[in-house]
Amino acid sequence: MLGSLAFPLLVTLGVAAIATSAHRRLPPRLAARFVTIALVLVVIAALPTAVMVAVAFLAHIPVIGVGFQWCAQAIGLHGSVPAWIGAPVLALLAIGVVRTVRLVRQHRALRMDHAHPIHIAQSHKPYAVTLPGRAGQIVISTAMVDMLDDDEHRIVVAHEEAHARYRHDRYLLTAELAAAALPPLRALARRVNFSIERWADEAAVAVCGDRRLVAVTLG
Repeated sequence: MLGSLAFPLLVTLGVAAIATSAHRRLPPRLAARFVTIALVLVVIAALPTAVMVAVAFLAHIPVIGVGFQWCAQAIGLHGSVPAWIGAPVLALLAIGVVRTVRLVRQHRALRMDHAHPIHIAQSHKPYAVTLPGRAGQIVISTAMVDMLDDDEHRIVVAHEEAHARYRHDRYLLTAELAAAALPPLRALARRVNFSIERWADEAAVAVCGDRRLVAVTLG
């Protein structure tokens, strides 16, 4: 049983390994999409596999397994799963559910579909962020504004506008959901964040035309 379940997972893990090694060599826009698709494929293959392993494990536990036996039989799982495999998979799924629910709630709290293009926030900490949602709300702190001259301010705004224009929040949400559901995917999810930051950096270069100034400002 485990062998048949593992085959699609091994194939998609191979795709993920290729995405991990190749993303730096690809243009940022293509890299972000490639790694995001790889993440989705891994989740599609791994999550059902993990669920079936967990169900097969629970079905053979005395007392509590009775309620899972019909489910295991319905999906054709007749063999038992050793505890050293079943218990970690079950714990991984439980952690994934908690993290996914928490992430969805946070995303809904931050999402804005109607807002002003740029909001200046009173803060002594320098930061600039783009909130998720169709509005593309950019928030820049007063400390950040005070640090920048006109050219640097234009670069930071161009960088954040690229995040909004290309809906980078969707890429990030997909990556974060994948990493929340399956924590071992966190390293691959970080590749998505790296690629979209490069994507926004290139957009800022297109606006100001000075790659070195963009690197210094955003660095």
